[in-house]
Amino acid sequence: MQKRHKDRKQYFNEQEYTTQKYIIPFLNSFLDIKGIRVLEIGCGEGGNLLPFLKQGCKVVGVDLAKDKIANGKNYLSDYIDDKQCILYGDDVFNLKSLGVFDLIFYRDVIEHIPNHKKLLSFTYDHLDSAGFAFIAFPPWQNPFGGHQQMLNSFLGKVPFLHLLNKRFYRWLMEITRERPEVIEELLELDKSKVTLESFIKVVEEAKLKIIASKLYFINPNYEIKFKLKPRVLSKNLASLPYIRNYLSTTCYAVLKK
Repeated sequence: MQKRHKDRKQYFNEQEYTTQKYIIPFLNSFLDIKGIRVLEIGCGEGGNLLPFLKQGCKVVGVDLAKDKIANGKNYLSDYIDDKQCILYGDDVFNLKSLGVFDLIFYRDVIEHIPNHKKLLSFTYDHLDSAGFAFIAFPPWQNPFGGHQQMLNSFLGKVPFLHLLNKRFYRWLMEITRERPEVIEELLELDKSKVTLESFIKVVEEAKLKIIASKLYFINPNYEIKFKLKPRVLSKNLASLPYIRNYLSTTCYAVLKK
């Protein structure tokens, strides 16, 4: 497992950096960020929320991991004390009175939730009529689409490992003594694997529409993680169905009702 997955404050800082440098400029083409109502699903410690808080937004973050929410309440204590930020350690589908938002976003989350339509329908229901959704996800077939970088052994550096036969993949992780909970988490991703084609389809089923998208050959996250300069996938390659899933390390998409 990479050090950054253990050092949660480092992970928080990385999220803040990439959201500030890449996501907010992308969103600024569609809406004025200042003072809007923001919901992040799968917020972790809230690093993605900090740039919005600095612009006076009212934010709500939700994450299943209560330990991450506890960290977030510590890291964002000034904003929480002022009630500008509310964090919930719960399943977002259990929260019935969230209201509506000008922006709903989730980054590297949809691939962890098997029922994509339920998540996008929830987004539709809690989005203001003039609001936007921002979703970022790694297409399943990309070199590390199975999040194998979470593994402790050399397997964490093997691209496309997650595309192996599931039983063989489990066996490899077991003989390299990976933690059982991590093995199960990575194998669960196989149930919710999201491709660019399946994402487009489920967005339409949820009565949303994609108004802008960007495919990255080198994920903006890799700038701070690996000192690599982000690269957008060429238009010719981005237009090739199925093949583009193997070449895109992340997809940025902006949605509206």
